[in-house]
Amino acid sequence: MNNINNYDLNLLIAFRYMMEIRNVSKVAEQLNIGQSAMSHVLKRLRTQFNDPLFSKTSQGMVPTLRAEELYRELITPLDNLTQALQSVKQFDPATSNRVFIIGTSDYFEILLLNKLIQHLSIVAPGIKLRCVQCNDDDLTKSLQTVDFVFGRFSNPHQNLYKKVLWHDEFVTVVRQGHSRIKENKITLEAFLEEKHVLISPSGAGTSIVDKALSVAGHQREVVLTTHLFSTPLEIVACSDMITTMPKLLAELLSKQGNEQHKIKLLKPPVHLAPFEINIVWGPYKHNDPAHKWFREMINMII
Repeated sequence: MNNINNYDLNLLIAFRYMMEIRNVSKVAEQLNIGQSAMSHVLKRLRTQFNDPLFSKTSQGMVPTLRAEELYRELITPLDNLTQALQSVKQFDPATSNRVFIIGTSDYFEILLLNKLIQHLSIVAPGIKLRCVQCNDDDLTKSLQTVDFVFGRFSNPHQNLYKKVLWHDEFVTVVRQGHSRIKENKITLEAFLEEKHVLISPSGAGTSIVDKALSVAGHQREVVLTTHLFSTPLEIVACSDMITTMPKLLAELLSKQGNEQHKIKLLKPPVHLAPFEINIVWGPYKHNDPAHKWFREMINMII
């Protein structure tokens, strides 16, 4: 059995950074050491654990199974030790001028941002927000610089934290007085005959609707693809085009735009599962008092 005295705590910290950042240069910056020293650290880690631990690929440094196993066992003790050794920081939202960077789409900004800004103006007038777009395919990398990301992330990477904020479902939106859709329901046949506006935040050009249709052997005609959630409602309200979008957003936008008498929200003719909206954050600031306060505040105002 290996004696714990044979292990260098600094090596374990470097190992954690490697697991969470997956980039040798950026880990070297975090540790405030040069590339040569970082290469030496990796060599010692590999010797210490008798395993390659990481392999270099075009997607970054990929951990071995042994590295994944070590990370699961070490993360909690390292967090506890770090917290115990750090001096307690005080955070006063009323006097703070902290800037929080949040990864969002206009879905979140429309539903929550106004409420959030109003609350901050009362309890934390010096705090500022910066909304940015994130790469949803690599949240671990995005959350190195971004404080929080909001979105539909049902299964983020194991080193990230997640909290469910609310649930939503899809509706198909059509214009009141649509020339062909007269009833308060839409059949699959009618759905397929219409021209569609597709919302694709990633710009991929496909959605959960298209996947559901494909499984059933169908394909719709998409004539407009947009990365914004707000644009389709304006187009649908003054044309015979239709769109399928989150219900909470459609309801709010229709009221804000005074369009409640111009559109109808219908149940889609294909099965689209309800979904959850989450707030996701990384391990780097998990125990930071300001970060904790922001998470609790978000939970309070929704």
